[in-house]
Amino acid sequence: MFAVTEPALSIVLSGTARAGTETRLAQVARGLGERGWRVQVVSLLPRGAVAEELAGEGFDTAGLDLTSLAQLPRATTRLRRVLRAFRPDVIHTALMHANVLGRLVGRSLRIPVVSGYQMATEVGAWRPIADRLTAPLAAGHIAVSEAAARWAVKNGGVQRGTIDVVPIGKRITAAGDRILMRNELGIPQDATVIGYVGRLTAIKDPLTLAAAVDVVAGEPWLLLVGDGDQRAQLEARPRTVLTGERPDPSPYLAAMDVFAMASRSEAMPGALVEAMGAGLPVVATNVGGIPEVVTNGVDGLLVPPSDPGALARGIEDALSRPELGRAAAHTALTRFSLETMLDGYERSFRKALAR
Repeated sequence: MFAVTEPALSIVLSGTARAGTETRLAQVARGLGERGWRVQVVSLLPRGAVAEELAGEGFDTAGLDLTSLAQLPRATTRLRRVLRAFRPDVIHTALMHANVLGRLVGRSLRIPVVSGYQMATEVGAWRPIADRLTAPLAAGHIAVSEAAARWAVKNGGVQRGTIDVVPIGKRITAAGDRILMRNELGIPQDATVIGYVGRLTAIKDPLTLAAAVDVVAGEPWLLLVGDGDQRAQLEARPRTVLTGERPDPSPYLAAMDVFAMASRSEAMPGALVEAMGAGLPVVATNVGGIPEVVTNGVDGLLVPPSDPGALARGIEDALSRPELGRAAAHTALTRFSLETMLDGYERSFRKALAR
């Protein structure tokens, strides 16, 4: 519909607060921008921290200020106006509300839509219904893992042949300064530190992680980088540091001895990949797409969810096996690089354009 000399992409998200999907697609925006794409990021909600950062870097961004269903007609009109002004060749949507609305608006403008799946857990009844009704309007789909692809087939009625699995990728950077970071956080240099990066919410289950750390030998410290509604339940713990949300959590990995993740469900956690890239031994629950990242006993350890004892034993095992960290770094570098992820997204978008 819109002919331009360089490919143009609009990324439409339900929101742009700092979370895994939003951060990942900001990386996609930056990476494809470096490859010559014009990229726009649109949030159905008011612009969040991720969109504000991208705007400061010169990206075209917009917030539709959709905060209730009553505002849906106005938000739909605004989305059409924003897309028509930017003139994208392809639209990428992610998160349920953006998938549904983006598919409808994209079809009305005759712009191909590639929708995204990054969940591997059950949701409310209406969401799969809305997904099933609108999924056929998309030219293609991207899932971050085979687990997310299976969810899309089972719950969204998506044909498996229309889904490209594009795992999360990270740019591996040099480790931070362990001594300086521990001094900054007030953690003794000789302490054992168990770390986690991510939201402090029930689905991530940081309370099980905390319970596991309580029974690990040697009175280790717990370093939590992130925020969420379970933070208050963790603040009074001894030997615990909560940094809150951080724009770039990677420097805090230098202060950790083991990275542990107690999630009850994950499609594919970027924080886990980043910790592996930093050379940390990792212990994570055997749920969703995590086994697609970690090979148990080779580059990390897998444990059952909601089991503090099993997680504690995994942490103690990982502390005595530094070779797990070296293998983890190799896995992150060879299988989950940022360039590999960008290649996957670009292939999927160009395939939609060819259709």
